[in-house]
Amino acid sequence: MSGSMGESQLTCLSPSLHKRYHAARAYWGRALLSRYFRVQALALVSLCLFPGQGHSQSFNCHKAATNIEHAICENKALADLDRSLARELQNALSAAPDQETALWRSERSWIADRDMRCGVVGSGQRLSQCLATAYASRTEDLNTLTTIRRESTPAAYTPERLLGVWEGWSGPNSDLPIKLVVEGNLIHRGACTRMDYRLVGQRGERFFLEVYAPTYCLTFNARGMYLALSLEAGGTRLTFEDCSSADDLLGVTREQSDVHCSISILTRSADSPVRGVAQLERLEHEGGCDGHRTWLTQKQVALVRAIGYKHEGEVREILSQSADVNFMGIDGWTPLGIAVAQRNLTLVRTLLDAGARRRVAGSVAVCAKNVDVLELLPASGDGSAVNQLIREAVLEH
Repeated sequence: MSGSMGESQLTCLSPSLHKRYHAARAYWGRALLSRYFRVQALALVSLCLFPGQGHSQSFNCHKAATNIEHAICENKALADLDRSLARELQNALSAAPDQETALWRSERSWIADRDMRCGVVGSGQRLSQCLATAYASRTEDLNTLTTIRRESTPAAYTPERLLGVWEGWSGPNSDLPIKLVVEGNLIHRGACTRMDYRLVGQRGERFFLEVYAPTYCLTFNARGMYLALSLEAGGTRLTFEDCSSADDLLGVTREQSDVHCSISILTRSADSPVRGVAQLERLEHEGGCDGHRTWLTQKQVALVRAIGYKHEGEVREILSQSADVNFMGIDGWTPLGIAVAQRNLTLVRTLLDAGARRRVAGSVAVCAKNVDVLELLPASGDGSAVNQLIREAVLEH
């Protein structure tokens, strides 16, 4: 596709989307173009240039079973984005055949997240825009991670060098302790235990990981957990960089200065991984905030974990057993706060129906902010259909 887009080609956009397209186009040529505008521009341009229906895609439309699958089958723009993502996934699999299981697990998780976010926005242009944005974002993430592997992969990986227990502080000037346990296929960090990960690249003694973390273990508005782990001092010290996006991790691999990753320095502990994991699993039961600590039951821990990983069926099963929904879990996160933060309308409604309140014990969704859960959403003028539906659902209760 080449050339500029004329006004007549933008008639499929609503006035607000039309304005957002021009905002994205104004930024398109800048070297420091933000990720948001790249994704939004790709999504908006694709929907306008390829309207229509009855187009091919990466799956069999004769077996389409959901509204989302039918929407993809009936819209050429979405079918093209679906095929583009399938090609990017195949490129990732070709570049990392040893990571096939982890990649497919990641893809299934993304599909569940796509359906969760877009399945509640209705139909027509609103659904198409939601899906286009989801596809563009996922395709860019996969492309970025494949680039990291291509630019930083040695002849042979040596991830066993990372295995063990690491301890230190959460930042250069922090008094908050941090413990990290790395096993063959799981990573444990503080109260965030049993997280799957995959090694996406290695350069010498630097290892780059994508971690499948629950929402409450991510920094606010992070796209995911991406780690750069650097062994030093003969393997006794570890520089731990925690990035909130694949773009930032790529910046770390290229030693760029304009990345947003927290840095901690850890040292190898004499503890065994079994002992280290047991210690961290106890932290999962420590709810609340400093001065208001509570001990969580096994059922409460299971509920927080199920919500964090967006396992809707498991959440409903736990709630069917008369589980409490008004408590402060890890770092003060409430069940409702986690669901709101991940923009999960289905779980928000499920928790509200089970009696979840906007505030718990006069506190909140997170320890650091004494606010109600609605303040975890962008301002009402954000324009997101899901955000507005969540706001309405909470206010109705």
